[in-house]
Amino acid sequence: MTYTFDAQNPPVHDGEITALEELLDAPLPANYKALLKYSHGGEWPIPVAPYDFVMFEVDTVIGNLTATDFAEAFPGLLPIGGDGMSDYIALDFTGGGAAKVVGVDAVESAPEDAVYPIAETLEAFLEMVGQAPEED
Repeated sequence: MTYTFDAQNPPVHDGEITALEELLDAPLPANYKALLKYSHGGEWPIPVAPYDFVMFEVDTVIGNLTATDFAEAFPGLLPIGGDGMSDYIALDFTGGGAAKVVGVDAVESAPEDAVYPIAETLEAFLEMVGQAPEED
C-alpha cells in the first residue's frame, strides 16, 4: 500500500511484532504489520471522529492489553491508537473477515455503548489518515 501521510518514526523491529503476535496467539493482519514497518507510532489528523490518530507503538498496544482492563471490556478489539485524549482506535475482529476500524470511548460506562464505527477496513481508514477534518 502507498501511504498518503508521512512516516513520523522509524520502522518497528520484527521482534516487537513477534512479541505482540505471541501475546495474541495469532498473526497480526499483514496490512497492520506493514503500517508498523512504515511508521512505528505517530500522530496524524483524520476527517472523522475522533479526528486525530495517535498510533501506538507496539509496547503501548501490549500494555493496553496486559496492564488495563481493555481486553476484558472489549474482547475481539486490538487497540492500535487513540485520539490523544479519551478515545481508542482499534481493529475489530468480532465480525469475522477483515477487521473493521472502530473508536472506543473510554469514558463511556457501558462497554456496549462505547464502540462506534470509523471505517469498514484498515485500508479505508489508512486512506483517511493525514486528511484534516472539514471546517464548518
